[in-house]
Amino acid sequence: MIRVSEMNAMVWAFLEKEGFISAVKSQNGLSALPAEEAQVETLYECNDYGGSKLINVGINLSWPAMFHHHPAHEEIFLLSAVDTKPLYIAFAFDRLTAFMQKQGQNRLQETDFIIVKMIYNHPLWSGFAINPGVLHGEFTSLGEKANPVLIVTEPSGMTTDLVDISGLAPLFIAAVN
Repeated sequence: MIRVSEMNAMVWAFLEKEGFISAVKSQNGLSALPAEEAQVETLYECNDYGGSKLINVGINLSWPAMFHHHPAHEEIFLLSAVDTKPLYIAFAFDRLTAFMQKQGQNRLQETDFIIVKMIYNHPLWSGFAINPGVLHGEFTSLGEKANPVLIVTEPSGMTTDLVDISGLAPLFIAAVN
């Protein structure tokens, strides 16, 4: 009869050693970035079978200086074995053209955004896709706990369009402090 093994540290190490699995975790200290920094670490990238990549994104920004959007879905998984500072994702209600028009006319205000305090390790709300064209930015509060890290899958070579929102810092900082 084939033996059934419960997952534990020894079984995990065996599966990694045999090359059956690869851990999806940060290898370089993204949870300890200095204040006002964010960093992307590519874990895996595959272009032979549809072009996808798996990245970790460490966040230690007190406000999202840049909003970004993509032409395709990006899937986000919020999984962590350590207690982290909160992760906030700010979404703009407007798409890029309307957003840029308001920004150019200095008409962006609190009602143009929603900030969501995300939850790690939740069976319903810790895995989701941000839809194409949605302007968003990630940030946290500064402090002593580990920085939040997002696990993200997205198409290889997908472009990221950045929108500078540095003039709006007080809106975001005031909302979460």
